[in-house]
Amino acid sequence: ADLHSGTAGIGGVFYGNGTELASFSKFIGSKTNNEAEYEALIQGIKEAHQLGIRSLNIYADSQLIVRQVTGIYKVKNDRMKLLHGKALELLNKLDDWKCEHIYREKNERADFLSKLGMEKGRK
Repeated sequence: ADLHSGTAGIGGVFYGNGTELASFSKFIGSKTNNEAEYEALIQGIKEAHQLGIRSLNIYADSQLIVRQVTGIYKVKNDRMKLLHGKALELLNKLDDWKCEHIYREKNERADFLSKLGMEKGRK
């Protein structure tokens, strides 16, 4: 089920050699769960560009998004196609990238930051 939430938040964190380099947390309004996952990915890649990161290992807790980005799954939904295209366009500007699925409990910091993003919308 693709649920619309009026209070979608995204968050992400960058690590280099085990040290937290940067993080982001943002309110994105009314989005489906999958759209929010893509928005987080896109924001993350944009931040990587700004940080001057050329090589990126992405860990996302949405298996669907990971499989679409790595080309295992086709993207059928039109709104998702736009987001998928945008993500790939940004990824192609990097020298090197990998995208892997990670369980949410292993992604606590990013999960916390996305909840912080939601809170920003409630104020």
